[in-house]
Amino acid sequence: MNGAQLIIKLLEEHGVDVVFGYPGGTVLPVYKALYASKKIRHIRTSHEQGAAHAADGYARVSGKTGVCIATSGPGATNLVTGIANAYMDSVPTVFITANVPLSLIGTDSFQEVDITGITMSVTKHNFMIKNIEELAISVRSAFLIAESGRKGPVLIDVPKDILESEIPLEYSNLRPNLKNLNIKLPELNFDILPFAAELINSSERPLILAGGGIKDSDASESVLLLAERINAPICCSLMAIGEIPYSHRLYVGSPGEYGNKAANDALKDCDLIIAVGTRFSNRTAVEKFVKDASCKVIHIDTDRAEIKKIIQPDCYIVGDAQEAVSELAKIVSPREKWFSNCIKDEKTDDVLETIHDVFGDEAYIVTDVGLHQMWVAHGYPFEKKGHFITSGGLGTMGFGLGAAIGIQVAHPDKNVVLITGDGSFLMNCNELATVKSEKLPITIVVVNNGQLGMVKAMLKSNRKSKFTAIKSSLRFSSLARAFKIKGFKVKNGIELAEHAAVIKNKRIPAVFDLIRR
Repeated sequence: MNGAQLIIKLLEEHGVDVVFGYPGGTVLPVYKALYASKKIRHIRTSHEQGAAHAADGYARVSGKTGVCIATSGPGATNLVTGIANAYMDSVPTVFITANVPLSLIGTDSFQEVDITGITMSVTKHNFMIKNIEELAISVRSAFLIAESGRKGPVLIDVPKDILESEIPLEYSNLRPNLKNLNIKLPELNFDILPFAAELINSSERPLILAGGGIKDSDASESVLLLAERINAPICCSLMAIGEIPYSHRLYVGSPGEYGNKAANDALKDCDLIIAVGTRFSNRTAVEKFVKDASCKVIHIDTDRAEIKKIIQPDCYIVGDAQEAVSELAKIVSPREKWFSNCIKDEKTDDVLETIHDVFGDEAYIVTDVGLHQMWVAHGYPFEKKGHFITSGGLGTMGFGLGAAIGIQVAHPDKNVVLITGDGSFLMNCNELATVKSEKLPITIVVVNNGQLGMVKAMLKSNRKSKFTAIKSSLRFSSLARAFKIKGFKVKNGIELAEHAAVIKNKRIPAVFDLIRR
């Protein structure tokens, strides 16, 4: 078999059943082998960035590693935003790019780029294949690296002549030396747990700050167990929203500049923060609360690099969040509830209520980035963990539609609702062609306020700034119909409800142009 056929064989070996991508000259040998596969479905998107986000979304909800394929040059560079997005949100993904033949590497030949150099800072690891014996080891290593420890993207760049070269059997059977790969979670140091428990027991107003790491380690139940034991309020970073039920008596929302008042009040009043799986992003503004309130901090995280990066904790635990929090819950003393604020006192928008009423707790809710993202994060009543999908770390406008495609492919029987803004939707609305061609029943709600709302809010805070080039008056319902997708213009939840239930029952895609001007 040749190199391209070996790649497809190795994807099958790793249980890959779907890949997202876009063909081009140098990667055609991979596509020829892919089309011969009876185990792998290929989703051709409208743009490589859409394919990258689709692989990302697929990985977030499937429990598998997302896979994306692109050609050299612009095909590879079009992936970069999607790779960076997966890196910032710790999503296991493998990106396979083709490159010009080895003899042309470094000559600035047609559609040649140094994609490994470009992506070095936004991948867990990347491989430039320079000889045929490296191929099998690199592909197998890529999946191990992407899926282990703090998960993330890995890129493999393969010159076209290696894709077309015959690979001897002994080379195709080569496997990585696991001793050379750091693929294990750090072991929990049980000796530090009594000190952490002592800090908790001696505090009067403890608070739990949960980050996206509780999703990766499946620690939501453990966090709830600890919170209920010590009656501590739970704040969630953007990446952890939905992991704690909205209706739970201890959940107070998300903190920071765009957070909930209840969460910020709880942070301001607490004397101990138990931070689990969070990197203390500047958006949460926890550093300010720690300094102002002089509260103590316990930091629990899988990644040692996150410890002391932003905040100097009084105690830190490196290891699996689920195991660490579960063990802590066993040895801390119970106490009475010390706070009274509750996020559920805040009014939920009628549109969000309508979407929840129609599609239920099992629906996957996807957002792009902007004011609509904060609107959903604050007010959508998530009860099922893992059902809120958004771009947290990178804040990628245009993420939503590609991600929704990947999620719907992963769960064809589930409802997928994308809530986006007019600015974000325009970034990658070309993926409506993919939605139509693949017959994906995604419901898209475009919050159309005719402007870049968050940009305007930022500019408005500076009185000397002028608002330029941020207004639009597009009709997204008409755009949807151009793609032969149902399009509706609505102004509120009542009008949305008239059509949403029908769309849901028919299992067809639709775009709701929600006018908010």
